[in-house]
Amino acid sequence: MTRRTLALIALPLFCLLGAALLALFLALRPPPPEMPPLLRNLPADETAASAEFQRRLRERFPDHSLADDLLAELNAQGFETWPEAGLAHFAWHARPCTESWQVLWSAETGRLISLLGRRAQVCQ
Repeated sequence: MTRRTLALIALPLFCLLGAALLALFLALRPPPPEMPPLLRNLPADETAASAEFQRRLRERFPDHSLADDLLAELNAQGFETWPEAGLAHFAWHARPCTESWQVLWSAETGRLISLLGRRAQVCQ
């Protein structure tokens, strides 16, 4: 056999092997996290999305709501939380951009006295 014949035989086999490995990788990779209900169907514009997110948070957790209720809700929706810092974060990775959602709060005697929600988008 000549080198050309070997190359013509080997090339499709390498392509098949590569396709099989790619399919295996895609099948075994974990699914992306589901978008939390608080973040679904928000405007595409960063400023408008932050304003609507803030409105939803304030509607669900008005002043003097229990901070523990906010924390439980954010945890249930998949946010990473740092209660001591009054901070929660959710990142949605959609190439080429990552949307980052933050909730900041402060409480006195277990009740919310301030609550802020905002969105930031970073594109590479």
